[in-house]
Amino acid sequence: MLLCTAMPILRSGARRKIASPAVAPYTVEEVQAVVRIANEHSIPLYTISTGRNLGYGGSAPVLSGSVVLDPSG
Repeated sequence: MLLCTAMPILRSGARRKIASPAVAPYTVEEVQAVVRIANEHSIPLYTISTGRNLGYGGSAPVLSGSVVLDPSG
């Protein structure tokens, strides 16, 4: 599983939103493990895709402390 640090910062009024680590699991089992661990620790996940449809938003999470999950591994 690829782990990297994400540092996107969005400003929404006076509040900054900063992402936590990003993960890019390679297998279904790794995706399941990430989701299980996130659920156990009440960590929000923000999934992104490699699609080009930005109408659904970008790759920066909308909730601070989220872990970015890139299933394209």
